Amino acid sequence: MSFTQQLVKDPDVLLLAPYPPPFGGVATHVRDLVEVLNREGIDVGVANHYSLVPGESSVMFPLNRNPFRYWWVASKSRNPVLHYHHSTLATLFAISMALKRNHAQVRVVTIHNDYLNPLLKRRSTRRIVRRLLSSFDFVIAVSDEIRHQLDGVVSAPMIVCPAYILDERAGAVRPEAEELFPGSSPTLVVSAYEVDRTSDEADLYGLDVAARVFAELRTRQLIRLGIFIAKEPRSKRDRDYLERIIQIARSTGDAEDIRCFFGEPLKPALSESNVVYLRPSRTDGDAVSIREALVLGTPVVASDVARRPAEVSTVPIDDEAAWVSAIDDALLAKTSPVLSPRDQAGVFHTDLFTASDYVDLYRRLIQDAVSSAG
Repeated sequence: MSFTQQLVKDPDVLLLAPYPPPFGGVATHVRDLVEVLNREGIDVGVANHYSLVPGESSVMFPLNRNPFRYWWVASKSRNPVLHYHHSTLATLFAISMALKRNHAQVRVVTIHNDYLNPLLKRRSTRRIVRRLLSSFDFVIAVSDEIRHQLDGVVSAPMIVCPAYILDERAGAVRPEAEELFPGSSPTLVVSAYEVDRTSDEADLYGLDVAARVFAELRTRQLIRLGIFIAKEPRSKRDRDYLERIIQIARSTGDAEDIRCFFGEPLKPALSESNVVYLRPSRTDGDAVSIREALVLGTPVVASDVARRPAEVSTVPIDDEAAWVSAIDDALLAKTSPVLSPRDQAGVFHTDLFTASDYVDLYRRLIQDAVSSAG
């Protein structure tokens, strides 16, 4: 059997999605999903938004961020379930066009963020998004906010599945990791998928807020900052912007107090002691990183732009005094114990999906595909 034949015929579930590295929130969700499904005997393959991953047999085809490749895979696929994790409007358009010619499967899309929301606010583009999403048989939104945005747009069945997968069979031990921040000084950790700004040049992930707040805190105490960015900036514009952010952070302290990591997993940093995780995003879906931090007992301070778990301290995005106060409180509080999987459900929303829930969902989708084919 050729490589192409294996791609389009073998797995029960084909995911068109990002797979780490780099370690963004969606990629982390997909990696965890693949692990859970394979463990439970559901054969799953990944057409990776990026490239092939050495040593990962589930990653079967590189999409190289190319909408034409998305179109080609979606048009050729005969897997019982094809599941697209939305990334860009261009790839959504490509897959939608391909699926109009392919009715041999159950087609699923997960919307991980509110990138479509600006288009939904204009009548002309709202109609286009509705037509594109009509190609799918099942829609997953990762938060209630995103589901509400899609009300009246999606005609297919739609459910809310937070992107963090609560794995009941996982252990409660902190991951072994290299010490990223030697010493005992408190550390603030902030993360971003990429250096990204809104149409009015506001920093989407709030790296600017984190830098200014860190600089203020640094005038009063010895503290460090770790910046994790999944995709290293390539354009001069983005590199220059990141350099300005780092200079702001360094304005009141030593250069050694700030470390920047590209393409590295976030969890080892969140597992260290005396860390506070910041999520100063100006828009958000279901932030996997927040849930990872809470499970590891790491305090979280986040913007109030989206619904957050109750244990998160939320503050207005542009109220830097409130950020400083909330971080001070988090640093004074003792780090919470690492939660066992049994106790994790109490930390999150009641609609949290467990690993078993995801397995049951995919088994139902596969059965629907088999029934339709019959």
